[in-house]
Amino acid sequence: MRSASADYLEAARLEELAEDLRSRGYRVKSDARIGDQVFDLFAQRGSERLVFEVKARSRLKDATEQVARLRAAAQEAGLTQFRLVVVNEPHEVEVTIGDFENELARYLLEEELPSGLDEISSATRVEGVTDVAIQSVDIRRSGIHVRGRASVDVELNYGGGTARDGLTVSDSLPFTFDVELGPDLKLVRVNEVEVDLSGFYR
Repeated sequence: MRSASADYLEAARLEELAEDLRSRGYRVKSDARIGDQVFDLFAQRGSERLVFEVKARSRLKDATEQVARLRAAAQEAGLTQFRLVVVNEPHEVEVTIGDFENELARYLLEEELPSGLDEISSATRVEGVTDVAIQSVDIRRSGIHVRGRASVDVELNYGGGTARDGLTVSDSLPFTFDVELGPDLKLVRVNEVEVDLSGFYR
């Protein structure tokens, strides 16, 4: 099975490499066929002809034979150079913020129901926030800027109106957030909370 994260890393490095080569006057072609082999990148400037293969480090072991074939094809075609570019996966850093789930839930319960949630049932009720995944934290003197994703547990009510005496169903919906915390780790500003309802309407 292919790794999506490795695909992303390789694609990002290829794009970066192609931009750098173009800025240095090379004519660049992606997925270039030379002989019976396809190289990730071909670059030419005058008589200089280079080929590149980009691999995530996690895939190197399984790509040994492929890399050997590419190197041999490059030599046989008389290219100036074959370069294997290895991309290292970033180290994951786990970030947790004490009581953050409750802060998000308090906002959704007491301050403002995100757009769309109040439209999917006659009286949507937020029950809590789970599965918080923090994607970035920017710490400054003015406060702490936090972005990420989570799930909101809701109780949906159909046909009951404000009395909530209709059919009730519990569901969990993913959402993204962009918020700012004060020094006490309490929410002081919500820049964006967006609930993904695409799965709900399928």
